[in-house]
Amino acid sequence: MHAAQAVGSSDLETTKSTIKPRKSPFQPCSSSPNGIKKEIETFVEKNRDWIYSTAKRILITRARQTSVPQETLKKRAKESLPCLTMHYAEQMGVTPSYVKITSARKRFGSCNAANGICYSCYLMLYPQKAIEYVVVHELAHIVHKNHSRAFYQTVASILPDYRQRMALLKQAPCQELPGS
Repeated sequence: MHAAQAVGSSDLETTKSTIKPRKSPFQPCSSSPNGIKKEIETFVEKNRDWIYSTAKRILITRARQTSVPQETLKKRAKESLPCLTMHYAEQMGVTPSYVKITSARKRFGSCNAANGICYSCYLMLYPQKAIEYVVVHELAHIVHKNHSRAFYQTVASILPDYRQRMALLKQAPCQELPGS
């Protein structure tokens, strides 16, 4: 049996004296270390945004994994978030139609067209200042159904340091309930 037939003739390029693999899109085109390094650098540069966004998504997902049972988080959220919401709603002169606690993992809170506010129980893994920011952010949506300049002016009127508070949400959450 010919060597090319044993491996698969479509995978090999043959001449009278040599048998060598054909280049495929999954093999580096260059055999020198510098050539391979250049190909890698080119690939990384071309796909930089995708690499960073994927890595960020993976890190956030891992960071949101916690040893605190979901029911414990929901209980803590139900004890604190409705009161906190009413406190800030009074300051802002707005009234949510309801406050609901969910187990959403992709968003901390939402405000619907009927002015109902939902919070993720996982918000409880963040510092109090971050929690307050989410509450005020969602209440501001009762007045402004977008993220316009006026929306952020409303948030800033209650929490002048809202940018620092928002930055806390981009950090990894605590693995245990704060204050327990």
